[in-house]
Amino acid sequence: MEFQNLVVASLCLVVACSEGKTCGPYTIDLEGVCVGTAQSEDDSGEGGDDSGDDGGDDSGDDGEDELFVGDLDISTHAEMAEFCATYTAVSGSVRFAQDGEATHTEDLACLESIGRDLVLQGDAPLERLELPALVYLGDDLTVDEASTVQRVSLPLLEEVGDDLAFSNCDALEEIDLPALQVASDDFRLLYHDALTTVTLPELEVIWGYTHIWGNSKLEELDMPSLAHADVDLVVKENGALVTLGLEALGYVRGDIQIVENIAMEVVNLDSLEEADLGFTLSRLPVTQLDLPSLRTVGTGFDLSGSDGLETLSMPVLEQVGLDLDLAELESLSTLDLSSLSTVGRTFKLGQNRGLSELDTLSALRVVGGDLVIEGNHELADLQGLHGVEQVGMGLSITDNRALSTEAALELVAAIGEDNIGGEIDTSGNGG
Repeated sequence: MEFQNLVVASLCLVVACSEGKTCGPYTIDLEGVCVGTAQSEDDSGEGGDDSGDDGGDDSGDDGEDELFVGDLDISTHAEMAEFCATYTAVSGSVRFAQDGEATHTEDLACLESIGRDLVLQGDAPLERLELPALVYLGDDLTVDEASTVQRVSLPLLEEVGDDLAFSNCDALEEIDLPALQVASDDFRLLYHDALTTVTLPELEVIWGYTHIWGNSKLEELDMPSLAHADVDLVVKENGALVTLGLEALGYVRGDIQIVENIAMEVVNLDSLEEADLGFTLSRLPVTQLDLPSLRTVGTGFDLSGSDGLETLSMPVLEQVGLDLDLAELESLSTLDLSSLSTVGRTFKLGQNRGLSELDTLSALRVVGGDLVIEGNHELADLQGLHGVEQVGMGLSITDNRALSTEAALELVAAIGEDNIGGEIDTSGNGG
């Protein structure tokens, strides 16, 4: 009997896959019956919202078929209960009708697997999307412009097969995904006026873009297990966001942009070693920024405009591929860039009124473009830059009120005029 079951299972999988039918986790029952593979999705289109006589039950009248073949469109609680009387899985997508009556999903508690998308959009009256048994989602989780939904809870879901997308849901207060480990494409959390809680303690990898933008009441976002973001990571214009916890994040293959979060006090990126492209942390009210593991930034690094930043520590940063912009950091008094050896293009230290010395830059050897030191009112000493061996373009040391002209000229001499590729300007310093 066991051998016969294996043969039947293999035939089910071969037939289903070769004929374009869904190969999900439900392929054979304990009696050797092929489950949910006898009907193509093209044949089931009109029966997607009906679990009765005209679609979905492929195993005869014995009630053993658990897979509904096709898309499931839900309007009422009665339709949920009717589905759960027979099925636990859907081969296609699950959608909630915008002209429906269902306000919660308690009657859909049986649902364990969705082969394609889970979609809640527009004026569907659903207030709570809670699926306590769902463990598998083949494609997108989309909650978009759903005007009434307040809570989304999928406590057993470990992986989303494509996009994880929440956007423009005015009433949404809570997203609870405590078991989610993988987002196989983009993660979007965009423009929510009521959202206060996002639970993602196990999320380890996002294989697409990460955009967290415009969530006006979200005060804390902690993703303590996230180790890898494969494209851009953008956290922007979240007006109440105080704490951003990304303590396990080691690598971002695209740009990092954490900007214009006007309440942010804590950014935890303790494990970050490499930003493959650019890194922008600007216009934030943080007073201290520690990046203890960061070694390389592939393109530019912009920390401009964070007026309250007092301490910046990146002790193992060795290289910035293009521009390093440390400007308009009016409160900056402590700077640790003790391993920095190369800036690929422009290095700017400007309008940092509390910075008095640059001893931490003693490892710097090459600036591929311009070296600009201007408007740093307390800066009186440039000894930390005397190890620079090459400036590819111009050297500008201007308008530093506490810096003597002699100190500026000493830096020119230490580098050597022949090692400076452009104009030299030492005007407007203290005298």
